[in-house]
Amino acid sequence: MNFKGRGQRPAGLLKRAVARVLGIRSDEGGAVLEFALMVPPLILVLTGAASFSLAFYNLQQLQNAVGATVPMVAAQQGMASDPCASALSDLEAALPTFNTSNLSYSLTVTASGGTTTYTGSGTSFTCQAAGPGTAASPNTTTEMEAGTPVVLKVSYTYTWLVIVPSKDFSPSTPLTASSAALAD
Repeated sequence: MNFKGRGQRPAGLLKRAVARVLGIRSDEGGAVLEFALMVPPLILVLTGAASFSLAFYNLQQLQNAVGATVPMVAAQQGMASDPCASALSDLEAALPTFNTSNLSYSLTVTASGGTTTYTGSGTSFTCQAAGPGTAASPNTTTEMEAGTPVVLKVSYTYTWLVIVPSKDFSPSTPLTASSAALAD
């Protein structure tokens, strides 16, 4: 389009059209109008950046906690009657700001007899004793054997910051971290 004859740019035309619709007679409200048009997208971008940053931070904290917990669980090979409860208490201590009801757990123990996976969520995560144990108490240990892998996988349901609610947008996303170690 050629605007030479009119002396106006497209931005000026938009301003005048909106001013006409709103009943503004002069250019006095131009800055207010531009500000009002730019604030909603700016808030949306800033909220999205903040929410993404918080999700990434929570994922990093979850990975650090799981990475520190699994070697402690693996080191308990044959000594703890419930390594899942031990893992749960270690995770809760490492993640004090997390809502524990949003956590779900999976501990996989591989032994010569096969692989066993224990699952739980929230504050309920226990391993049912299943292994040789001792003669005095035959069910006091899980199936962990020295040199076998122990894998801990933890998921956390992260809730996004939402400015404009929508039925098409899921406000929560599972963040998952897993780590493995060899039982001592």
